[in-house]
Amino acid sequence: MGPQAVQRYVMAFRQAFFRTHLDDEEFSRDGDRVTAQFTFRGERQIQPLGEIAPSHLDLILPMCAIYRVAGDRISEMALYYNTATISVCLRPDGRRL
Repeated sequence: MGPQAVQRYVMAFRQAFFRTHLDDEEFSRDGDRVTAQFTFRGERQIQPLGEIAPSHLDLILPMCAIYRVAGDRISEMALYYNTATISVCLRPDGRRL
């Protein structure tokens, strides 16, 4: 997956939600690795994710990103989050688990 594919994925995700906000919670560095813990918040309102209708539910999604830094550039990145949390927000009936 190249940079353009990642950018398309991130843009589609951000466009699916409105009133989005990222809450920074913790940053740490160990050698060439930087870890960022944060929470994504937003309301799903449009339908760029295939045939799944908007649920208008608020998504509160804790996330963790791990970056490897080489010089002044990010050479690698891994993003971790709970996909079950997203699936609840995408439920067509709007019911929470």
